[in-house]
Amino acid sequence: RSIHILLRWFVSGLIVDFYNSKSSGLSKMGAYKYMQEIWRKKQSDVMLFLLRLRCWEYRQLNFITRCPSPTRTEKARRLGYKCKQGMVIYRVRIRRGGRKKQVPKGATYGKPKNHGVN
Repeated sequence: RSIHILLRWFVSGLIVDFYNSKSSGLSKMGAYKYMQEIWRKKQSDVMLFLLRLRCWEYRQLNFITRCPSPTRTEKARRLGYKCKQGMVIYRVRIRRGGRKKQVPKGATYGKPKNHGVN
């Protein structure tokens, strides 16, 4: 919970900074547009910090976890998400690696049904 509060405080602080720059007449973008811009610049200090924290936090969770709210609100709303009763979001961890089984030199033994290599 404290990480969520820290992240929300951190991101809301960024949005406040952006709004302050907006009031000086630099640009006319809404909050969702700013969140989208932050997500595009993944090498920025803000995003590196957020991604590192979230990566650690997600590893501590179960494989399937229900999320109270979407991680990327602006993206979820673009895809049709509304904060209504009956809409749920789950975070599911998938295993690392590709579809093909890793075998030395591509040599599989046994019958073709056991190969798993194309």
